[in-house]
Amino acid sequence: MRAWKMLSAILLIVCWLPVAVPLQTASAQSSTPPRRVNVPYFSSAIDGSQTAIFWFGRTESNAQTAPGRNYVDVRMAYSPAGLFWRATGIDYHLWYNENPQPTDDLAQYDALALYLDTGHDRAGAPQSDDYYFLVGLHGDEVGENTPQYRRRARGTGSGWDTTAISSAAWLDYSGWQWSEDGLGPNNNGGNIDYGWVMGGTIPWSALGLSGPPAAGTVWGLGVLMYDYDGVPQRLQANWTETFNRDQPGTWGELFFGDANYQPPSAAP
Repeated sequence: MRAWKMLSAILLIVCWLPVAVPLQTASAQSSTPPRRVNVPYFSSAIDGSQTAIFWFGRTESNAQTAPGRNYVDVRMAYSPAGLFWRATGIDYHLWYNENPQPTDDLAQYDALALYLDTGHDRAGAPQSDDYYFLVGLHGDEVGENTPQYRRRARGTGSGWDTTAISSAAWLDYSGWQWSEDGLGPNNNGGNIDYGWVMGGTIPWSALGLSGPPAAGTVWGLGVLMYDYDGVPQRLQANWTETFNRDQPGTWGELFFGDANYQPPSAAP
């Protein structure tokens, strides 16, 4: 199974982190700048240990109870090949669509979606420069680049068009892990599951670009996690706290390049 060294390390840390992102009041959200992720550039292969990282959500204290809440950390970088992203989730109850059809709503199972506002116009509804890319949980035995387990859409000015762009032009992967004596996905009868990895690479051509944005470019960015635990209640978690999938103006920011932080001068 791929990427589980990272997941095991995160499991040791997350059990001590009840809340990953502090909550803000509505007035605080409106008066502070959007949260921003600064993504590094790699001229060739991406070094996963040097990517940008951010996180959201929380783990449930009683792991045997469904539904349970999840913690997610997201890593991102970019290269000439495209925009790289990988999300690692702590999820005690794994559920996936075993035989998805093209019209199935993968958000009814465990899934994660990345939202991009390439024009950074922070509009009140999805525009033609807004996209989302969704990967549904499916495990590594299905293989990489599985069109049946991914969805994407482009803004229309008032909503999302899932037929506007082909699903074959971007790369995805997924993996999972559970306790050795557990029953695995789609079953709450055994011991707890551990979690999943989902992500991929989005070629610049899938966003209408011929290559990577210039250093210093800012896009809008949002992440939405869908969680299904085999019970009627379905849960979601998102980055940032203000995120609304249909309102790009509520999303955070994606900065291409290293942060240019200048500390304020201080008296000695």
